[in-house]
Amino acid sequence: MNRPTRRLLFVDHVSRILGGAEVNLVELLAEPASRRQWQALAACDPNGRLHQALEPLGVERHCPAISLQMT
Repeated sequence: MNRPTRRLLFVDHVSRILGGAEVNLVELLAEPASRRQWQALAACDPNGRLHQALEPLGVERHCPAISLQMT
């Protein structure tokens, strides 16, 4: 039986650095096997490093309005 692909949204509030969690996320999503059962999406700053790091992986990115005071 084929299960529907589940969607998983990663939310990142940091824009200026690519910290350990973000590095691990990029490494995980770079592995094709990690995306067979999940459709990964990211909500992150469009000018941030995570946004840039996910672009070559083809991860769908959304750009919510995030206060600069939080980054």
